[in-house]
Amino acid sequence: MLLSEYRPFSELIVKETEYNKPCHSVIDFHTHFGPVYRGQRYEKTYTAKNIISILKSYGVEKVIDLEIFPEEVEHVCRIWEGQEEFCTIFAPINFDYINEPNFETYVHKTIQRYKKLGIKGLKVWKNLGLEYKDKNGKLLRADDKRLQVIWQEAEENHFPVVVHLADPPAFFKPIDNNNERVEELIEHPEWCFYGKGLPSFEELLEQQDKLIGNNPNTTFVVAHCGSYAENLNFVSEQLNKHPNMYIDISARISELGRQPYTAKKFFTKHQDRILFGTDYYPTKDLLYPIYYRFLESMDEYFNYDYNIIPAKGRWKIYGIGLEPDILRKIYHDNAEYLLTRL
Repeated sequence: MLLSEYRPFSELIVKETEYNKPCHSVIDFHTHFGPVYRGQRYEKTYTAKNIISILKSYGVEKVIDLEIFPEEVEHVCRIWEGQEEFCTIFAPINFDYINEPNFETYVHKTIQRYKKLGIKGLKVWKNLGLEYKDKNGKLLRADDKRLQVIWQEAEENHFPVVVHLADPPAFFKPIDNNNERVEELIEHPEWCFYGKGLPSFEELLEQQDKLIGNNPNTTFVVAHCGSYAENLNFVSEQLNKHPNMYIDISARISELGRQPYTAKKFFTKHQDRILFGTDYYPTKDLLYPIYYRFLESMDEYFNYDYNIIPAKGRWKIYGIGLEPDILRKIYHDNAEYLLTRL
């Protein structure tokens, strides 16, 4: 029998709690409605009215749409026209312009244009550090001094910056029998950064640390649990070190839920700096009930997605049963604070 054919069913009988709605209204700080996951015909896969109806039925009050393609920003704004109370857009900077002599002018004009469009923040994706190169063919680091104008403009215009600089550490290791994400990487070999002459996971975390530390008056939201959900002690140290750093939990309950004791302590300690997020996009499975179950219940040993073979690895997760006042902050109040304070 091949491992791919192995589909065991647990004989464990434990409590199962259903959550279609959370205990408090939700602001999902990490969603995508542009072409990143659906291709160039993305607008054919949904309408704003339909999406709003579906997400509100799951208790979602508002979403933050994180766009990564500069050329699509105005198109996405038109899709959400008239629905700004439900959807707030964060938009990217085109780092290709780093090679132009007027880069600082480009950044300033871009952010002013974004403000006129109603955009409220910036999104920085992992192609910074892994893909963009300067005119000398050198990979552009996230903490490069030439990018300082971006973070300064973000500070002056009260734009939070959502950054996604590092994928899971397993993506930077060989695809072999020791890699816990081996099945996922076999299916998506393009997600593996090992042996390609790219920065290591540790080097990207160093860039992230310097980026946030060098710009103490700019608010950064480090996506996917601060880039390192597998090591909450590290993320905790970063949050202690950088008062201007927040995190979201998008696409990481698979990691958080298999360390429930550590996760609960972490959420309790940093309850004012954690944002709810799912990495939702139209056509993706609606995982809100599983997120709510993880955060609110003390249920044991349940699936973190709806796949027969879990997408990220063959394990289950546990609920962490947070207190209502902590849940209110993570679901809603921390995000509301960032969006209205800045």
